[in-house]
Amino acid sequence: MGSLLCCQFPKHYTLDVVLAYSSGFANRVLSGFQDIEAEAEAAGEEYFESRMNREASEDDGVDEGAVADDAQEYGLSLYADLEFVRQQVTGLAIAGLYHLWERLVKKFIETSFLVVVKSPVNLEKVRTANFKDVVGWLRDHFGWDIEAEGFFADLDQLHLVANVVKHGDGPSCEELLTKAPELFRDVSYLWGNDLSGYEPRRADDLSLEREHFVKFTRSVVQFIKCFPTGERQPVASTR
Repeated sequence: MGSLLCCQFPKHYTLDVVLAYSSGFANRVLSGFQDIEAEAEAAGEEYFESRMNREASEDDGVDEGAVADDAQEYGLSLYADLEFVRQQVTGLAIAGLYHLWERLVKKFIETSFLVVVKSPVNLEKVRTANFKDVVGWLRDHFGWDIEAEGFFADLDQLHLVANVVKHGDGPSCEELLTKAPELFRDVSYLWGNDLSGYEPRRADDLSLEREHFVKFTRSVVQFIKCFPTGERQPVASTR
């Protein structure tokens, strides 16, 4: 094995790109869903007032209770729609964060392999590599075992979340449920005391919040800041 650090990882550029992405989503997109409960409640009240005014002008016998029920149902329906969109947007933001990290790291690895006399890895394989491939190359060819770093658990979860958002149920969903069950809704209440028909939580039960996006961004930032620097000459792995 050897260390392939003849190219310097572009920390400043990579950090700027990741922080721009994170800030853009957190402050301009995700922030728009912070008060959806109040928004839905206000919409329900507006619906109630509009219905009451309209029916009062048409008929003296207004059923205020029925209108209130309709207004509540309208507000709940709007909240459900906004919550669905919020979950989808948050998932896409997190998945996009992973794909941004992956693209930046693969570009650096590909560039590093290009400058050696004989690349230890086929460059086409770099472009189609998965997360485990990247982790292995950083260890075997760059001398950096990121699995020993404090940020790795969150970075690992980030790649699994991205896969679940993209592909739904499957091996990544099962692995994520094992490693981070807190990211899924607790659906056991649906089964009461009888869990005989209980099914494990699935991709649709993944519940992502703004703080998860912040946590995963932090893991990417730590990866960038901790990336080792050096001028050691590349040596292909003997594996």
